Amino acid sequence: MKMITDFKGLDDFVRTYQAYIFEQSNKLQWLHAHRLDVGSFIKAFGSAQPKDRDPFSREYFEWEMAFFKFLSGRDYDFHNEGLALKQCGGVPQSELALAYKMTLYRNYADILEFVSPGPGRRILEMGCGKGYLLELLGRCGCEVWAFEACKDFAESAAQLLSGQNIKNRITAGSFYEIENCPELFDSIIFAASFHHCAEPFRLLSALRPRLKPGGKVYLIQEPISPDFDRPWGLVRYEGETMLQIRMRGWMELGFRTDFFEELLGKTRFKVVNTRPIHDASLAYEIMKIEEVPNIVGLMQDKVTSLNNELEAMRCSKSWRLTKPLRWLNGKVKIMASMVKK
Repeated sequence: MKMITDFKGLDDFVRTYQAYIFEQSNKLQWLHAHRLDVGSFIKAFGSAQPKDRDPFSREYFEWEMAFFKFLSGRDYDFHNEGLALKQCGGVPQSELALAYKMTLYRNYADILEFVSPGPGRRILEMGCGKGYLLELLGRCGCEVWAFEACKDFAESAAQLLSGQNIKNRITAGSFYEIENCPELFDSIIFAASFHHCAEPFRLLSALRPRLKPGGKVYLIQEPISPDFDRPWGLVRYEGETMLQIRMRGWMELGFRTDFFEELLGKTRFKVVNTRPIHDASLAYEIMKIEEVPNIVGLMQDKVTSLNNELEAMRCSKSWRLTKPLRWLNGKVKIMASMVKK
């Protein structure tokens, strides 16, 4: 592992990436072989990490934004996420290495199985990229919507869906556009995109009124881990993350598991299901707390129903209906007699 200890090393790392063309899989291996020495950069930043501060406070948020500016060399603006397609280094699927393409396809298969799309469902993807997942959802009969920060990506997605008889609406803009969206959705999907939002509390709060009754939110391939050194923020120090922050000005957040659970609670959401995706990340299915099925209540209802059925059987004069009870009663008598002996 090569540690990056100062800005000279960080900028050399970025220039090396820009100067060489790697096969996609080799490029990722090279990026993962580098890591930021966070202690050195925090020392140079001159302000200690806000580990003991309220992670929902304005003070904590402003520290993260200041640290982002320190690392990236610019203020954060969501337009940073909307760089032109050629600047983003977008590679057509036809040019991706076979192994990398196979990983993508397996991930998509896992996502489709988890989301369970179907005809007539309206699904919103937040950050659709070039629309590959939207296309698959549309072919399952869904009406697909998307908000995408990169205008070129949004145009590529619209072009991909054109002529396929897939009802769609793709908007180039920030995720906060959903605050002005009048539509309701059966599902809202973040596929490796939620961590690009600088204000996760605000965004999750904005999703609630946009869900149909029983609607679900899916957080897929998001950096949620118990191992981060503070509740949330720029807590991922691997080479790929640092590259996106320094070179492109992208927001690259991570969320410690305990904070993530608290965040959901404060926005009145609850995890109802999880599933590992092919690339070993964990996908989360969440619902509004008030709409989560009351498992205890359901079980109590089932027990009451079963007791009623057993009582009806006990009181019945039917030889066939009471046979199971007579068999059980006989077994109990045998066991009781054995105990007496």
